[in-house]
Amino acid sequence: MPILKEFLKERGLELSSKKTLITHINDGFDFLGKNIRKYKDKLLTKPSNSNIKAFLTSIRKTIEKNKMMKQEDLIRILNPKIQGWANYHRHKVSKKAFGYVDKQIFDKIWQWCCRRHPKKGKKWIKRRYFHSIDTRNWVFASKTDKGFFKLKRASDTKILRHIKIRKEANPYDIEWKAYFEEREGYRLFESMNGRDILRRMWNNQKELCPVYGEKVNEKSYIQIVL
Repeated sequence: MPILKEFLKERGLELSSKKTLITHINDGFDFLGKNIRKYKDKLLTKPSNSNIKAFLTSIRKTIEKNKMMKQEDLIRILNPKIQGWANYHRHKVSKKAFGYVDKQIFDKIWQWCCRRHPKKGKKWIKRRYFHSIDTRNWVFASKTDKGFFKLKRASDTKILRHIKIRKEANPYDIEWKAYFEEREGYRLFESMNGRDILRRMWNNQKELCPVYGEKVNEKSYIQIVL
Protein backbone atom coordinates (compact mmCIF):
# COMPACT_ATOMS: atom_id res chain seq x y z
CA MET A 1 0.00 0.00 0.00
CA PRO A 2 2.75 2.59 0.84
CA ILE A 3 4.45 1.75 -2.47
CA LEU A 4 1.21 2.34 -4.36
CA LYS A 5 0.65 5.67 -2.59
CA GLU A 6 4.16 6.79 -3.44
CA PHE A 7 3.70 5.72 -7.06
CA LEU A 8 0.51 7.76 -7.38
CA LYS A 9 1.95 10.74 -5.51
CA GLU A 10 4.78 11.02 -8.02
CA ARG A 11 2.15 11.38 -10.73
CA GLY A 12 0.02 13.90 -8.89
CA LEU A 13 -2.65 11.35 -8.00
CA GLU A 14 -4.13 10.37 -4.65
CA LEU A 15 -6.11 7.42 -3.29
CA SER A 16 -9.48 8.08 -1.70
CA SER A 17 -9.66 6.41 1.71
CA LYS A 18 -13.46 6.14 1.37
CA LYS A 19 -13.31 4.38 -2.00
CA THR A 20 -10.21 2.24 -1.51
CA LEU A 21 -10.21 -1.25 -0.02
CA ILE A 22 -7.30 -3.65 0.25
CA THR A 23 -8.65 -7.18 0.56
CA HIS A 24 -7.75 -10.77 -0.24
CA ILE A 25 -9.23 -12.12 -3.47
CA ASN A 26 -10.67 -15.08 -1.54
CA ASP A 27 -12.71 -12.60 0.52
CA GLY A 28 -13.75 -10.68 -2.55
CA PHE A 29 -15.05 -7.13 -2.94
CA ASP A 30 -18.06 -5.25 -4.28
CA PHE A 31 -17.77 -2.89 -7.24
CA LEU A 32 -20.58 -1.23 -9.22
CA GLY A 33 -23.20 -3.65 -7.95
CA LYS A 34 -21.03 -6.71 -8.55
CA ASN A 35 -19.20 -9.00 -6.17
CA ILE A 36 -15.84 -10.23 -7.43
CA ARG A 37 -14.39 -13.16 -5.53
CA LYS A 38 -12.26 -16.24 -6.05
CA TYR A 39 -13.90 -19.58 -5.19
CA LYS A 40 -11.17 -22.22 -4.96
CA ASP A 41 -9.58 -21.99 -8.41
CA LYS A 42 -12.28 -19.90 -10.12
CA LEU A 43 -12.74 -16.14 -10.14
CA LEU A 44 -16.47 -15.40 -10.31
CA THR A 45 -18.41 -12.18 -10.70
CA LYS A 46 -21.91 -12.18 -9.21
CA PRO A 47 -24.56 -9.58 -8.34
CA SER A 48 -23.58 -8.21 -4.93
CA ASN A 49 -25.87 -8.80 -1.95
CA SER A 50 -26.16 -5.05 -1.38
CA ASN A 51 -27.22 -4.51 -5.00
CA ILE A 52 -29.85 -7.27 -4.79
CA LYS A 53 -31.17 -5.81 -1.54
CA ALA A 54 -31.36 -2.28 -2.96
CA PHE A 55 -33.16 -3.52 -6.08
CA LEU A 56 -35.74 -5.51 -4.12
CA THR A 57 -36.29 -2.56 -1.78
CA SER A 58 -37.08 -0.40 -4.82
CA ILE A 59 -39.48 -3.02 -6.21
CA ARG A 60 -41.26 -3.45 -2.87
CA LYS A 61 -41.67 0.32 -2.47
CA THR A 62 -43.15 0.57 -5.95
CA ILE A 63 -45.68 -2.18 -5.18
CA GLU A 64 -46.53 -0.67 -1.79
CA LYS A 65 -47.03 2.77 -3.30
CA ASN A 66 -49.51 1.45 -5.87
CA LYS A 67 -51.86 -0.66 -3.77
CA MET A 68 -54.97 0.31 -5.72
CA MET A 69 -53.45 0.46 -9.19
CA LYS A 70 -54.80 -1.73 -11.97
CA GLN A 71 -52.91 -4.98 -12.47
CA GLU A 72 -51.92 -4.09 -16.03
CA ASP A 73 -50.58 -0.68 -14.98
CA LEU A 74 -48.53 -2.19 -12.14
CA ILE A 75 -46.99 -4.71 -14.55
CA ARG A 76 -46.20 -1.87 -16.95
CA ILE A 77 -44.26 -0.07 -14.20
CA LEU A 78 -42.43 -3.13 -12.86
CA ASN A 79 -41.36 -4.74 -16.15
CA PRO A 80 -38.76 -2.11 -17.18
CA LYS A 81 -37.25 -2.20 -13.69
CA ILE A 82 -36.95 -5.99 -13.65
CA GLN A 83 -35.68 -6.23 -17.23
CA GLY A 84 -33.17 -3.41 -16.76
CA TRP A 85 -31.70 -4.96 -13.61
CA ALA A 86 -31.51 -8.41 -15.21
CA ASN A 87 -29.85 -7.03 -18.35
CA TYR A 88 -27.18 -5.35 -16.24
CA HIS A 89 -26.32 -8.65 -14.54
CA ARG A 90 -26.82 -11.02 -17.48
CA HIS A 91 -23.07 -11.29 -18.15
CA LYS A 92 -22.32 -12.49 -14.62
CA VAL A 93 -22.90 -15.68 -12.63
CA SER A 94 -26.48 -14.60 -11.94
CA LYS A 95 -28.76 -17.63 -12.27
CA LYS A 96 -29.11 -18.15 -8.52
CA ALA A 97 -29.61 -14.41 -7.89
CA PHE A 98 -32.26 -14.21 -10.62
CA GLY A 99 -34.19 -17.09 -9.06
CA TYR A 100 -34.02 -15.48 -5.61
CA VAL A 101 -35.20 -12.11 -6.93
CA ASP A 102 -38.14 -13.72 -8.76
CA LYS A 103 -39.22 -15.51 -5.58
CA GLN A 104 -39.09 -12.31 -3.51
CA ILE A 105 -41.06 -10.35 -6.11
CA PHE A 106 -43.67 -13.13 -6.34
CA ASP A 107 -44.14 -13.07 -2.55
CA LYS A 108 -44.65 -9.30 -2.58
CA ILE A 109 -47.06 -9.50 -5.52
CA TRP A 110 -49.09 -12.18 -3.74
CA GLN A 111 -49.26 -9.94 -0.69
CA TRP A 112 -50.45 -7.08 -2.93
CA CYS A 113 -53.23 -9.28 -4.32
CA CYS A 114 -54.40 -10.51 -0.92
CA ARG A 115 -54.55 -7.02 0.57
CA ARG A 116 -56.82 -5.87 -2.25
CA HIS A 117 -59.35 -8.63 -1.51
CA PRO A 118 -59.23 -9.40 2.24
CA LYS A 119 -62.63 -11.15 2.11
CA LYS A 120 -61.78 -13.44 -0.82
CA GLY A 121 -60.21 -16.87 -0.62
CA LYS A 122 -56.80 -17.78 -2.00
CA LYS A 123 -58.29 -19.81 -4.86
CA TRP A 124 -60.37 -16.85 -6.02
CA ILE A 125 -57.35 -14.54 -5.87
CA LYS A 126 -55.27 -17.02 -7.85
CA ARG A 127 -57.92 -17.25 -10.59
CA ARG A 128 -58.25 -13.44 -10.66
CA TYR A 129 -54.59 -12.50 -10.99
CA PHE A 130 -52.59 -15.59 -11.99
CA HIS A 131 -52.78 -17.74 -15.10
CA SER A 132 -51.26 -20.80 -16.74
CA ILE A 133 -49.33 -19.69 -19.83
CA ASP A 134 -47.45 -22.21 -21.97
CA THR A 135 -45.67 -24.50 -19.49
CA ARG A 136 -45.79 -22.06 -16.57
CA ASN A 137 -48.35 -21.82 -13.79
CA TRP A 138 -48.91 -18.93 -11.40
CA VAL A 139 -48.06 -16.29 -13.99
CA PHE A 140 -48.99 -12.81 -12.80
CA ALA A 141 -50.68 -11.51 -15.94
CA SER A 142 -53.54 -9.32 -17.10
CA LYS A 143 -55.90 -10.31 -19.90
CA THR A 144 -55.97 -7.84 -22.78
CA ASP A 145 -57.44 -7.76 -26.30
CA LYS A 146 -54.05 -8.92 -27.61
CA GLY A 147 -53.67 -11.74 -25.11
CA PHE A 148 -51.90 -11.88 -21.76
CA PHE A 149 -49.74 -9.00 -20.55
CA LYS A 150 -47.48 -10.72 -18.02
CA LEU A 151 -44.96 -9.70 -15.42
CA LYS A 152 -41.38 -10.32 -16.51
CA ARG A 153 -39.09 -12.62 -14.54
CA ALA A 154 -35.40 -11.95 -14.10
CA SER A 155 -34.70 -15.63 -14.76
CA ASP A 156 -36.24 -15.31 -18.25
CA THR A 157 -33.22 -13.21 -19.22
CA LYS A 158 -30.62 -15.32 -20.98
CA ILE A 159 -27.19 -15.39 -19.36
CA LEU A 160 -24.55 -14.26 -21.86
CA ARG A 161 -20.96 -15.25 -21.21
CA HIS A 162 -18.11 -13.04 -22.35
CA ILE A 163 -16.23 -14.74 -25.17
CA LYS A 164 -12.50 -14.18 -25.01
CA ILE A 165 -10.67 -13.05 -28.13
CA ARG A 166 -8.53 -15.82 -29.57
CA LYS A 167 -4.91 -15.08 -28.69
CA GLU A 168 -3.72 -15.49 -32.29
CA ALA A 169 -6.37 -13.10 -33.69
CA ASN A 170 -4.98 -9.91 -35.25
CA PRO A 171 -7.42 -7.05 -35.99
CA TYR A 172 -4.97 -5.65 -38.57
CA ASP A 173 -4.73 -8.91 -40.52
CA ILE A 174 -7.25 -9.24 -43.38
CA GLU A 175 -7.52 -12.98 -42.70
CA TRP A 176 -9.17 -12.23 -39.34
CA LYS A 177 -11.68 -9.71 -40.72
CA ALA A 178 -14.60 -12.18 -40.71
CA TYR A 179 -13.77 -13.26 -37.15
CA PHE A 180 -13.91 -9.70 -35.77
CA GLU A 181 -17.04 -8.91 -37.79
CA GLU A 182 -18.73 -11.92 -36.20
CA ARG A 183 -17.68 -10.74 -32.73
CA GLU A 184 -19.09 -7.29 -33.47
CA GLY A 185 -22.35 -8.86 -34.65
CA TYR A 186 -22.59 -10.87 -31.45
CA ARG A 187 -21.93 -7.71 -29.40
CA LEU A 188 -24.72 -5.86 -31.22
CA PHE A 189 -27.11 -8.79 -30.81
CA GLU A 190 -26.71 -8.61 -27.01
CA SER A 191 -28.59 -5.30 -26.71
CA MET A 192 -31.97 -4.11 -27.93
CA ASN A 193 -30.42 -1.10 -29.71
CA GLY A 194 -27.88 -3.40 -31.34
CA ARG A 195 -30.60 -5.74 -32.59
CA ASP A 196 -32.43 -2.74 -34.06
CA ILE A 197 -29.24 -1.77 -35.92
CA LEU A 198 -28.82 -5.30 -37.27
CA ARG A 199 -32.45 -5.45 -38.36
CA ARG A 200 -32.16 -2.11 -40.21
CA MET A 201 -29.05 -3.40 -41.97
CA TRP A 202 -30.94 -6.57 -42.87
CA ASN A 203 -33.87 -4.57 -44.26
CA ASN A 204 -31.60 -2.15 -46.17
CA GLN A 205 -29.93 -5.14 -47.85
CA LYS A 206 -33.43 -6.37 -48.83
CA GLU A 207 -32.80 -9.51 -46.75
CA LEU A 208 -29.97 -10.54 -49.08
CA CYS A 209 -26.44 -11.59 -48.13
CA PRO A 210 -24.09 -8.84 -49.43
CA VAL A 211 -21.39 -11.43 -50.21
CA TYR A 212 -23.27 -14.28 -51.90
CA GLY A 213 -26.50 -12.49 -52.84
CA GLU A 214 -28.62 -15.23 -51.26
CA LYS A 215 -31.79 -14.53 -49.29
CA VAL A 216 -31.29 -14.46 -45.54
CA ASN A 217 -34.37 -15.29 -43.49
CA GLU A 218 -34.75 -14.30 -39.87
CA LYS A 219 -33.72 -17.74 -38.59
CA SER A 220 -30.48 -17.94 -40.55
CA TYR A 221 -29.87 -14.25 -39.79
CA ILE A 222 -29.84 -15.04 -36.08
CA GLN A 223 -27.65 -18.09 -36.56
CA ILE A 224 -25.09 -16.07 -38.53
CA VAL A 225 -24.98 -13.36 -35.89
CA LEU A 226 -24.54 -15.88 -33.10
